[in-house]
Amino acid sequence: MKKIALLLAIVMVLTMLVGCKKSDYEQAIALYDQGEYEQAAALFEQLGDYEDSKTRALDSMYLHAESLFEAGSYVEAIDVYSALGDYEDAQDKIAEAEKQIMYQTYADVYGALLGDTWFYADPDSNAVNMIYFTKDNAYSRHITYDVEGANVGDKEIWDFYVEDAFIIFSMKDSTDGFELPYHFEGDQLIVGDGDFVLIPAAQVEEDLQGYWGVTYQAIGMTFGQLLTVERIYCFDNGKLSYEYANENVGNFPPTYTGPFEGTYSINENGLEAKEDELGFIIKDNHAVAIYGGQTCVPYEGFKGPDGYSF
Repeated sequence: MKKIALLLAIVMVLTMLVGCKKSDYEQAIALYDQGEYEQAAALFEQLGDYEDSKTRALDSMYLHAESLFEAGSYVEAIDVYSALGDYEDAQDKIAEAEKQIMYQTYADVYGALLGDTWFYADPDSNAVNMIYFTKDNAYSRHITYDVEGANVGDKEIWDFYVEDAFIIFSMKDSTDGFELPYHFEGDQLIVGDGDFVLIPAAQVEEDLQGYWGVTYQAIGMTFGQLLTVERIYCFDNGKLSYEYANENVGNFPPTYTGPFEGTYSINENGLEAKEDELGFIIKDNHAVAIYGGQTCVPYEGFKGPDGYSF
């Protein structure tokens, strides 16, 4: 009889425990359905191997981390994602949360980088490099100018991240990479140092304002001789005007052509204008006009039909 009583007591206790677990399980599901993922995860963890509690605990933790991420609580979200190990895309989410923290920490740097197209010098005397930024990547391209016009290269995609004093660049599946120092002068972001400084499009526009001229030699159409040509351009806040004159054979006066008027823009393709050969390079951290691969020099104005002599 004692054995039977003991067995009955054990059965009663087990029944009560199962009943409690069932009640806790149902409560955890209700919390999950209400979006209370943190509390649901805690209850499912306490239930151990009961039903699918282990799987549900991981799912609840993941959704709790997601809700923290969406709320902008990135540090707390990283803690929960880290506890999940390799569950789902937890590790990718950690990387994304770390990016969001970086965006917040360096909001002023990102605000300046994303607000402009930038250019920097190239060792080639008739070329310039362009770079622009999104939150996730930087895109660069090489632009050269010659007698056939602008040659715009394909875009290269860089990963980058910001630290306290440097911007670090790296290319996927490659060992290529570099870093640039940065600092602020007032509200102006200065990226780079020495001869390697990123120049914003607004500064390129400012540097180009006014008159630029170039003199070069070209083969004449009629007699096939080398003749001197002089061209003058005026940049005026998006408006472009220009004239040119060329030497004639014998004692004939120069042939004058112009003036012409048009427009130009500074964008990710460099300088775009009807004059394809016209562009700019970066020299001593300033933009300098270039035509057909020839560097222009500042002029004081147009010469007009009677102002040229060769």
